Amino acid sequence: MRPGTSDRYFERIERVVDALLAAPAETHSVESLAAVAHMSAYHFHRVFHRVMGETVYATMRRVRLSLAADRLTETH
Repeated sequence: MRPGTSDRYFERIERVVDALLAAPAETHSVESLAAVAHMSAYHFHRVFHRVMGETVYATMRRVRLSLAADRLTETH
């Protein structure tokens, strides 16, 4: 990946992760998240995995589990 291209991909994936963090309980699909990144679903899935090192669904699961764990530790 060329440096300029990778920078743009990182920015797009960052927008997707921000969307996941903003609404973790929402039903997200690869298609809806690809739209946030302004990519086709096929290309988005490949780029996301390359940038994040895990699939979209693994990231969603990790974000949701992390937020749930935080909530459990904060409640009595």
